[in-house]
Parts: sequence; structure tokens; C-alpha cells
Amino acid sequence: MTTPVHPRRVLIIGCGLIGTSMALAITDHYPDTVVDGVDTSRRHRDLAVETKTFHQVFAELPNEQYDLAVLAIPVQAACALLVPASEHAALVMDVCSVKVPICDEALQRGLTDTFVPTHPMAGTAGQGPMAGIRSLFEQQPWILLRDWDTSGLLTEWLAGLSAKIEWADNAAEHDAAMAAVSHGNHLMSVAAMLAADGGLQETGGQTWPGFTGPGFRDVTRLSASGHAFWVPTLMANRESVLSYLERAQETLEVLQKVLHQRDEQGLASILEQAKQAKDRWTKRQV
Repeated sequence: MTTPVHPRRVLIIGCGLIGTSMALAITDHYPDTVVDGVDTSRRHRDLAVETKTFHQVFAELPNEQYDLAVLAIPVQAACALLVPASEHAALVMDVCSVKVPICDEALQRGLTDTFVPTHPMAGTAGQGPMAGIRSLFEQQPWILLRDWDTSGLLTEWLAGLSAKIEWADNAAEHDAAMAAVSHGNHLMSVAAMLAADGGLQETGGQTWPGFTGPGFRDVTRLSASGHAFWVPTLMANRESVLSYLERAQETLEVLQKVLHQRDEQGLASILEQAKQAKDRWTKRQV
């Protein structure tokens, strides 16, 4: 299968933020496409219907056939539903932020010809169907894997959702990168929020929240996300995340050392290194 695929019937499994945002984007950019949804939560199903985006919303996989099934659920659940979804669709793609487990599952199940591993780098702290945003993926990276033969099947279609197609060499490289640019950042946001709140609790005062500006809000934004997504995601990518946290801890220890020693030159050196690194990353993002 090398001819680009433009699915006309799509089943989205998981009507949360990403699943509903994808349904909204599909109906905007491909208005002739029929989009159905599946969600085990009665409340999510009711809310998904309220969005008026899905043609039908089911409590379980329907006895129908689709051109494409999208696994918009946590990675462990996606692994469990990979085979059942493939029985209802010509192609199955996932949007999980961890790739090694689900790619391994596809290899073990002999689904390499019909499974397309993908990952849109978009999201908010919102949850559920009503958090869906029709422009969520516009000009945002959508990552595919170079070493996966089916990846080229949906690049044209995904680009049609106004996403920026990016490539990781393989699942392991993708997961290591996610630890550095997403999963580890989430834990650093959690740490920053808890450190600030700990200081607030120690002082016994309640004035600090009123002192916050854009910097604090930017750094702690991710800590507002629900744990239902993040616990399985972090556990699935724990080795890469642990490596990231070790690097972060080393940097924090150096910062503690230069502050204890009142080493202004050492502190300036670390801050300059970070600035230069940020400048390099920014140039590559353009």
C-alpha cells in the first residue's frame, strides 16, 4: 500500500479533547467525510453528541466498517483495542504520545500493513468533548515514523488538516524526544507548582497567587492537566522520562551549588548556556 489514502468514513475511538478536536478538524477540512465516535463514558457520549460533530456516537465498537479508525485514547488502552479496531477499519492510526508500546503490539499482531503510528503535538489542559478545538492542529507538528512503511499513506490527508508533518526516525527516537519536550516538561511544571504551593503553605499567607505573572502561568500551566491521561503516559515512557529527570536534577544540583557558594560567574555561565541552547532550538523550529 503506497497510494495516499483519503478516508471517507472515520471512526474515532475516544471522544476526549484530542478525539473531538480531530472530529472537528475533519468535518471542517473534509466536509463530505462521515465521522463516528466511540466512548465508554455515558457523559462523554452525551457531550460528544452535543458538539454536533459526530454522525453517530457508540458505547462500543459498532458492527460497521470504516476506511480509518483513530485510537484517541491512552496508550495502554490503544494497545488493547488495536486488534479489535483493525477488524472494523481498513487502516488504524493512533495519536498516542508514546510510540514504542503500540508499535511493538502492531508488530506482534502482524498489523504493520494496516497500522499507522502518529502523534499530533497539540493539546491543552482541557478534558472531555467540550474541550475540543477545531483549530487545535493548525500549523502544529504531527509526527510520523520514517521506518514505518505505512506512514506515507496518511501524510497528505493529515497535511490537509493544516498540520505540519514532522518525522522521527523510529519509535524509540520519538519517545526519547517526547521525554525531553513534553513528558518531562509536564513533571517540571508539576514540580514548579508544588514548590510554589509548598512555600505558600509554609508562610501561612494567601497573597502569593495574586502576585503571579505570565512567567509563572507559562511554567505551571501543564500542572493543571488531569492525571487520567498523564499517569499511563508517563509510566509507558518511564525509562526516557527518568533519563530526562536525571539530567534536570544534575542541572538543579549545579544551580544549588553556585547559589550556596555565591558564585556569580558560575551562575551567569549556566544562564548563558541555557540562553544559547534556547536560541539554537528556536532557530531550528522556524
